[in-house]
Amino acid sequence: MTIAEVPDDSPNSVVLQAGDEILSVAGKPVATDGALRAELARQTPQVPFNVGIRRSGGERTVSIKTVERGERRVIGVFLSIDYDLPVKVTINAGGVGGPSAGLMFGLAI
Repeated sequence: MTIAEVPDDSPNSVVLQAGDEILSVAGKPVATDGALRAELARQTPQVPFNVGIRRSGGERTVSIKTVERGERRVIGVFLSIDYDLPVKVTINAGGVGGPSAGLMFGLAI
């Protein structure tokens, strides 16, 4: 998972950057957003813990903390999740666009 954005009011805005890839939380590898959420739920709010990240091709460990938002613990970032699809999909939409066209393309795929 790659961090797409770190808002200015994020509790970890000084440590995390857009483009960082999250590799582990508290020493446990996280390969999916579900695994990341599960590990974050185990952390005590406002108590620092280590996160393994990949930044600019190099791996490093940084110390961050969670905050509570409702019933969830979050680190204050927006994720960009990449998927490795088993087939290559190409769409030539011509002049067709808009949400209804996107729905039709998605259903066709």
